[in-house]
Amino acid sequence: MLPGPFAPLGPSEGFLVVHVETDVAIERLHADSRLIGQALPPGEHLWLVRMKAGRHRWSRIRLVSQAGGESGRRPESKGVLNEQEFTFDVEAGAINYPGAIVVAKFDPGRVLIGIPWWSILTHAEIRNRNHSAMALRSLAKTHPALLAAHPIRYAGRSGDRFLQFYTRERGKLARPDAFEGEREMGR
Repeated sequence: MLPGPFAPLGPSEGFLVVHVETDVAIERLHADSRLIGQALPPGEHLWLVRMKAGRHRWSRIRLVSQAGGESGRRPESKGVLNEQEFTFDVEAGAINYPGAIVVAKFDPGRVLIGIPWWSILTHAEIRNRNHSAMALRSLAKTHPALLAAHPIRYAGRSGDRFLQFYTRERGKLARPDAFEGEREMGR
């Protein structure tokens, strides 16, 4: 079932794309001190939330007990998500994609050079990966009206030329006369 329409954004609000890919169930996900998601089973999840414009960060992830039952251990990241990889900027009036939070079961045999991996009590690894093309495809199915009405931008630290290209080309399609002018100028 597709979500219903969203109320218009306030003057200092933007939409945040929350994109989570997880091998383990997540009890809670926080950005700053705000609860953004809870009770996420293993799998891929993507949804939108409203956020105030400004700099934010993924601040806490608490996993569902790995031992089972209420008394089981609940690995939780505290402070780990303070790294720059987990900060993002929300721009007012835009759809802001900060990357996918990827939670993977810990595999001590896996070694990747140059990619930061963070361990939660040695049970899971958390990283932020730019999967903007996958997120855009999902948003086009679930929120086509919002995508048509708002620019989409990469909100993470590394930049994203794909979303810049997408936004530029989408703008050209919205103005059919732009193609005629470019043809006349020899572009």
